[in-house]
Amino acid sequence: MVTGGAGFIGSRLVRRLVDIGEKTIVLDITSTPHRIMDVMPKIKYIQGDVSNLNSVLHIVKTEHIDLIYHLAALLTTDSEADPIRALRVNVDGTVNVLEAARTLDVEKVIFPSTRSIFGKGDSKPKQEDSPRKPVSTYGATKLLCEWYGEKFYEKYGVDFRALRFVMVYGAGRVTGGSSFGSQLIENPANGRTARISFSDKEKTDWLYVKDAVKALLMISEFEDPKRRIYNINGETQTLGRVAEIVESVVPNADIRFEPSQTPLSSLYPLLNDTVARTELGWRPSYTIEQGVKDHLTEILGKNQSQIR
Repeated sequence: MVTGGAGFIGSRLVRRLVDIGEKTIVLDITSTPHRIMDVMPKIKYIQGDVSNLNSVLHIVKTEHIDLIYHLAALLTTDSEADPIRALRVNVDGTVNVLEAARTLDVEKVIFPSTRSIFGKGDSKPKQEDSPRKPVSTYGATKLLCEWYGEKFYEKYGVDFRALRFVMVYGAGRVTGGSSFGSQLIENPANGRTARISFSDKEKTDWLYVKDAVKALLMISEFEDPKRRIYNINGETQTLGRVAEIVESVVPNADIRFEPSQTPLSSLYPLLNDTVARTELGWRPSYTIEQGVKDHLTEILGKNQSQIR
């Protein structure tokens, strides 16, 4: 089962699960799952709310679920706008999934967390055990979800596994605090101006959505991970370099860097994923140039051979 399977990352994961022949149940609150309409005949779609424990228990039991990818959550902007709902959806929803896994013997729960659990950034990339001091509602709820996941593992033996993602970019990412990465790529491809509130010289971490899905499948299939939570990165690169890649494909790209008072490096901490690379063998499949060009190819509807 994929909760939040109609979302940005969830929809990509659902398609990949269908491709490899997995029987897939999608639980999502939306009545219009437009991102997965093309695979609807191959999955079972259930409109529902993860914050309803009885509903989650019923679905897991009747559908005989043995693996849950729990992606349902309110992102940064929505969490800040409604902190109470963020607590209900993000935290209560996660605890409900964990409780269903405990009582109904689900084999594994896979959970995407975020670098936001670390809080503000500095010059040193964060490692798994770096101090966690979230400053956003979203980061705080995700950290609490991590805590509950580890607690259910220690107390009840629920096989909870989490990956802390950096900024995930890809076609169709329009919401979330770090959606500026996708907008930098996607707006010019759609003939719109990309207004970026940071300097082109600032760096951030970039993870292509296809690599995010690869990481989720990797951690679900790994035999015996040494820890419950891993940092996952793609490539650290400047905004200016990404703009150059976009401009090489979209010559008339209108990209404007309009730095705000808060530096990007302070808002979004960099992640060190050496542990995942060493213990899990994690390697992204896409460099920043390959990911950006693949993203543009999808937007422009062109073959790779047509991309310069």
